[in-house]
Amino acid sequence: MNEMVNSLGLDQGSLWIAVLVLAVLLLVFGILLIVQNVKLRRLSERCDRFMRGADGRNLEEAVYEMFEENARIRDDLDRCGSQIGNIYYRLRSTIQKVGVVKYDAFAQLGGMLSYAVALLDENNSGIMINSVHSADGCYSYTKVIHNGKSDVELGAEEEQALANALASFHKREER
Repeated sequence: MNEMVNSLGLDQGSLWIAVLVLAVLLLVFGILLIVQNVKLRRLSERCDRFMRGADGRNLEEAVYEMFEENARIRDDLDRCGSQIGNIYYRLRSTIQKVGVVKYDAFAQLGGMLSYAVALLDENNSGIMINSVHSADGCYSYTKVIHNGKSDVELGAEEEQALANALASFHKREER
């Protein structure tokens, strides 16, 4: 062993200093390893508490449940959207616009017993009902309205009822 130390050009004192330096470095690295191990254990404990959750459930289970609930909500939303589309489709042909004009067909009767009613759908199509009251009786007439126009000529009261119906829808949209 002395020959090996001598061949390196070291004396006995230098060898002891080298061994002492290596021992100190080994001790320092050992302490650093222990400190890092303690920090890692504390972090691991915090992660375990986080993963268990407040009520003891596993975080993975909670996330999985959220994804399942999200999928159910998406399915419900798609179904509701389809149903709403169907409702809007059917509502297009329902009566949405109404115009009424009361008038006195014959000046001698009074009381404004005659009336014209326009009943229109979304496309301004529907019917005009005109009920004329006279001393002899009541007579009702209907006329077809298509795209806001009648297939036969309208009287002044009927024209006003049609204009009221067309305007009534716009008034509701503005609210």
